[in-house]
Amino acid sequence: MTDVDLTSDLEQTLVDLAEESNNASEFLRYHKQTKNYLEEEMYPWVQSNCNWFTDHGKQHITAVMNQASRLLKNELRDVDNGDIDELDIYALLTAILWHDVGMIVHRAEHETISTEVADQFKDIAFPTTSIKATIDDIVKAHRNESGLDIPQKSADFNYNGKVYKIYPKSLAAILRFADEISETQERVSGSSWVRDAVPHESQIFWRYAETIQGCYPDLNGKIVKMNIELDSEQAVMKYLCPDSFEDRQDDNDKITLIEYVVCRLEKLVNELTYCERYFNRYTEIREVEVDITVRGESNAIKDEIKETLAASGLTSKDSYPNVNIFEDFFDQHNQWKPSQLRGDSL
Repeated sequence: MTDVDLTSDLEQTLVDLAEESNNASEFLRYHKQTKNYLEEEMYPWVQSNCNWFTDHGKQHITAVMNQASRLLKNELRDVDNGDIDELDIYALLTAILWHDVGMIVHRAEHETISTEVADQFKDIAFPTTSIKATIDDIVKAHRNESGLDIPQKSADFNYNGKVYKIYPKSLAAILRFADEISETQERVSGSSWVRDAVPHESQIFWRYAETIQGCYPDLNGKIVKMNIELDSEQAVMKYLCPDSFEDRQDDNDKITLIEYVVCRLEKLVNELTYCERYFNRYTEIREVEVDITVRGESNAIKDEIKETLAASGLTSKDSYPNVNIFEDFFDQHNQWKPSQLRGDSL
């Protein structure tokens, strides 16, 4: 069995802690065993079962770990004086490793399937059954509008004589939001012949991912920065509309790429609104700053805007939010309406 690369800051912090702590060393061993097995034996099958989805394998897992590391940058900088320790890091890393494994069966309820698959690997992946149960809660919380309604606000463990307190909802919110902001062009193939072969029902996901040039949290500004670029002709092309945005589809069940981009920005703001109330124990993100560029012939810039998207009262609601930016976006930027862009490109 080959050794695995430990490239994220979360992993490196666990490596550093393992030099001083026997418990951290054990958690690191469980992490490496799990990551090695999943990368060799499971992720290739997940991706082959979802071959026209955006990436849900090793590359995506690495991206989520990196985004979670960025969200927790200030905590990781000084673990000894912060709110997380080796068990928090191990639990979050393990939840990230397992969160999409259930896609090996099918997409629906894959978060629950992931925990069921993990049951078969208790000996190599988890130090105790109670720790696994809490990690299961974190995994299950990474999707659905009631995902973060897990019962435990905190969980106490005594492991090898040391008492730990972790906050499953807070860690779940970090995973969930890191997963959301990992949707970039890195999740799709850059090969033109592969892109051309994407089935029609999956094309909207690929085209959207291709538009995301970059997305990352800036803790100093308390924002997520996002850079989107579209070709003017591609922006008005129509694709089958996903069920989650069926209220925005036309009479033929389709939606333009620019409309779908705005739908996804709306979803991002809602995810921030939902997750922030829990992950603010560790970090503070209040807004999304997005730069959108439309390019025309010869790749020349036709139009560009910078928008700051936010919701007021982020911590005041107990249910999944309903922040609507779709209509306001196109009201404020009439030139970005599909009819206007289509007219410009003719």
